[in-house]
Amino acid sequence: MDLFQLNLAKFQTLTPIKTMSMDGCPWSKFNNLDMWLHYDYNSFGIIGEPYFDIFGAGHKKAVEDVFYLTDTGRMWNGDRFSVRDKVAVNQLLDYKSTYELIDAAGKGLLPNKIMITTHPQRWSSNYFEWLYEFLMQGSKNLIKWLLVRIRYWCG
Repeated sequence: MDLFQLNLAKFQTLTPIKTMSMDGCPWSKFNNLDMWLHYDYNSFGIIGEPYFDIFGAGHKKAVEDVFYLTDTGRMWNGDRFSVRDKVAVNQLLDYKSTYELIDAAGKGLLPNKIMITTHPQRWSSNYFEWLYEFLMQGSKNLIKWLLVRIRYWCG
């Protein structure tokens, strides 16, 4: 909580902060959402956290008509590699590439309500930065896939 308050104060010197979204390390034993089961982010002037307020984490009611799109795993359909970045809402659309996603948007095929989470460092136009991120994320995806399977097998 101390780290959250410190970082929030730093960001608030630049711009008003009204929303936030969890992030976290897939192999950490800690889930960043758990702290909001004990604290109220509204008391910090935060009006929304999507995993709580849209997708129903922490026993809040999920909003059913919001399409969740994330580049977790450096892909748009990386849920098989995701350890924590999951939502309970049924997602029927599956985009394998950014080109497919852009094409769907251009044709008006995307839902009216979308939450998109991105990790900008994964999409560099610099070839060496792109290659480094591609190789690193591929390695991490293998480790995350193994973690998901081990958790499934061990119940």
